[in-house]
Amino acid sequence: MKLNKEKMKEIVHYIIYNCDNDITRIKLCKILFLSDFNHYKVYNESITNETYKKYPEIPFPYHFINIKDELIFERKIDEITPPIFTGSNIELRYNSLNTPRVDFLKKSELKIVDMIIKKYFNVNNIDLNNSLNDNVVWRNAKNYEILNYNVFNTIKDN
Repeated sequence: MKLNKEKMKEIVHYIIYNCDNDITRIKLCKILFLSDFNHYKVYNESITNETYKKYPEIPFPYHFINIKDELIFERKIDEITPPIFTGSNIELRYNSLNTPRVDFLKKSELKIVDMIIKKYFNVNNIDLNNSLNDNVVWRNAKNYEILNYNVFNTIKDN
């Protein structure tokens, strides 16, 4: 599958905007992954065709850094570094600078993304990680492997 860059940019901006303009990178990547893979599970197609790699606590989108940088350059989003560094990770946050376009998104895609945002935005990281563990794709992948959309076609999810 080839990345649909415009959809990816729109969906990232849309998630940031609809998460009260204050979302961490970790939560953004998890919501993006759950949206893409839930849409694939229901409609047999990804929203963005993005490639995700399983890191110990995060499904990281391969093109995320480039997409994020383009959105910042286009003045659609801001990346905020916390003023005080505590712990081992810097928790980057994002704000939307304007209303996102949704020209390239289908109603089914927006429906899934809205459902995932509603279900997971206000969930703490422990509960969100438990939800990831319920996902058959995430559960069956080893760390640092590419997460495969086609798992849904070969494994029955419980």
